[in-house]
Amino acid sequence: MSLATPIRRVLVIASDPAASDELCRVLACDPEDWRGPLEIDAVRHGSEGSEKVAQSLQGGRPYALALIDANAPDPQAIDGIVNIWRADPNLQMLLCADAPDLILRQILSRTQHADRLWMLKKPLDPAQTRQLVDVLTRAWQCARSSELRAAQLEQTIQAERAQRQRFEEELRLSQDRFALAVAGSNDGIWDWNLADGQVFYSPRWKAILGFADDEIAGTMDEWFKRIHPDDLHRVEAELDSHLDGKTDRFRCEYRLRHKDGSDRWVLTQGVAVRDESGVVRRVAGSQTEITDRKLAEEQLRHDALHDPLTGLANRPLLLDRMNHCLASAQRTPNYLFAVLFLDVDRFKVINDSLGHDAGDQLLVEIATRIMTVVRSMDMVARVEPDHLARFGGDEFVLLLDGLSQPEDAVRVAERLLKALQEPFKFGRHDVFTSVSIGIAFGSASSQRPETVLRDADAALHAAKTDRKQRYRIYNPDMHARAMRHLAMEGEMRQAIDRGQLRLHYQPIHSLSTGKIVEFETLVRWQHPERGLIPPAEFIPMAEETGLIIPVGRWVLRTACRQLAQWDRQEPAMADVGIGVNVSSRQFLSTDLVSDVREALAETSLRPQRISLEITESAIMESGAPALNILPALHALGVRLHLDDFGTGYSSLGYLNQMPIDVLKIDRSFVSRICTAKTGLSLVQAIIALARSLNMQVIAEGVESEQQVAILTGMGCDYVQGFYFASALAPDKAVEYWKRYMNSIHLPLNSGISSISEAV
Repeated sequence: MSLATPIRRVLVIASDPAASDELCRVLACDPEDWRGPLEIDAVRHGSEGSEKVAQSLQGGRPYALALIDANAPDPQAIDGIVNIWRADPNLQMLLCADAPDLILRQILSRTQHADRLWMLKKPLDPAQTRQLVDVLTRAWQCARSSELRAAQLEQTIQAERAQRQRFEEELRLSQDRFALAVAGSNDGIWDWNLADGQVFYSPRWKAILGFADDEIAGTMDEWFKRIHPDDLHRVEAELDSHLDGKTDRFRCEYRLRHKDGSDRWVLTQGVAVRDESGVVRRVAGSQTEITDRKLAEEQLRHDALHDPLTGLANRPLLLDRMNHCLASAQRTPNYLFAVLFLDVDRFKVINDSLGHDAGDQLLVEIATRIMTVVRSMDMVARVEPDHLARFGGDEFVLLLDGLSQPEDAVRVAERLLKALQEPFKFGRHDVFTSVSIGIAFGSASSQRPETVLRDADAALHAAKTDRKQRYRIYNPDMHARAMRHLAMEGEMRQAIDRGQLRLHYQPIHSLSTGKIVEFETLVRWQHPERGLIPPAEFIPMAEETGLIIPVGRWVLRTACRQLAQWDRQEPAMADVGIGVNVSSRQFLSTDLVSDVREALAETSLRPQRISLEITESAIMESGAPALNILPALHALGVRLHLDDFGTGYSSLGYLNQMPIDVLKIDRSFVSRICTAKTGLSLVQAIIALARSLNMQVIAEGVESEQQVAILTGMGCDYVQGFYFASALAPDKAVEYWKRYMNSIHLPLNSGISSISEAV
């Protein structure tokens, strides 16, 4: 029986060809999102689907999921679903419908397989649909693999049972047949005569333990002295139970010591021969080595409780160990343990830059380094090998058992942070990374291990938010913030569909002409209860959850549509551009280039009027992929702005390789040009650097006429900030543009000839 991983196959059933094409397109999109191959077939009707399912099941290539498009509770559609389940009761179904509740009630009245039915309400969210299909098919794949392994193991066990049954039949025959069985059997034969205490061991019985025929005497001591101490009592109990007539046969699996000192697993069976009064005179039976089977079973148990990549404990095993700690805390006053939740910073960037194999190797190296640090601090806490777990991805959890004081957990965290900052060697490359750590303590007052893990996770999120401190200790306020964060995330997921997002526009002026050359797009959330929410309150959450990708896509398309509308409304605005901020996760998305291309095609805007603002840290964190994404965007004709230049990572080594059009000077630098000489020098240096690379410069956060004058004297190209206007609603932005078009005829620096004069 093959144990190859089953292929995930999906059957799309849709009577409408357009719906079928759309579902297939959704499933075929973003191949990097799928873990393993995914095969997709499509049919028009449920009758075709049931035939297809039956044929695939008979051919040994069953479907993992049927994705069904249903417009209404059509009786024929319900019949099709029922017939499909008759063909394959294990098949999962994902039903896409306008009114799923009506269809669900009819299905429940016809079948008992509703636990395998999932519903999606139209219109479908492609990302949600792909994620649900991925989860369901991978769950089916895991279950199928487990069934195959269990079937193979059962086949092995059945074969052994059959072999034992054949031997037991032979045992009931005459002494002649018994002698032939001894000579021809691969099992070890034993025969114990209780009258004189002598035992006959066949040559095969002795060979199983590595001994020659003359190396083992015929006594019970030769047998029982080789039984593993942990198994001896159980073997004696099983044998006594059979001799007392409580069982119809003696049967036991245990370990015997081999001649080479190793332990071998054996299965020993025997039957007592009694006289007319019921007294046992002899016991005879067989012995079979089952070491390979036991090792296979042990490996299955190990795999079920350990991470296959690192060999560390997995979540179920760690929860079990935490339960032991909680039990100890209930018995022992002042007992204390801690959970450290670790997350590898920037792991996705490393994985994308060096490849998944290198990413896997890095995780293994991190696990090894964590255990090395912990073992060097044994005096701090008891840490068994299964007290360090990998929870999937780049998350690790460390259980510190039996702490004497809370500060001990902090010491471990600090040592881990220091050790994991050291570079990892990958051939000629040094890879630098770090971790964020959340710490939560468990004691007699803790009720469930999941609660302690939840608290450690909340502390981890606080540590990742606070870049000044890479570890945080849980406090109750963190849970409250996490709940608020979760509630906001749920509301945010609905904000786009419910039309709650708004775009405001901040003007960017040319210092040489005073004209408005561009509006930077800034998103706001018009919450139905909380009012207008600024981006600082929800953009970080959107970044963390991945919602920033659909939000960013909406912002791009809406901004382009607004610019096209302004063109129709005010033809004189045809030279004004629009700037759109691109988040870190959106920048790394494989859809970004196609999203920009589609927005341009939809609005027929000249690409040069669109500016994409990408932060310096986003580009540098993305690593090598940035050198591919930036040229692809530039090839579309859009302008690329490097935002927040100089505030984070140093991109000087790569700046001349990037097709950047504009450097944006961060407001933190602009705010100091009037008060600090270093601030003035920094801005001058950035402008000079831009000039040497044939780039233009925009100064952000301009709030005074004096700043305008100094920037003008330095040769800065463009400015934006509250001195001119804050972010404006679309109609207010048009009014502002008209006011400047009608009133500004001279450069903004009129009358100022030098920096010294301005200062």
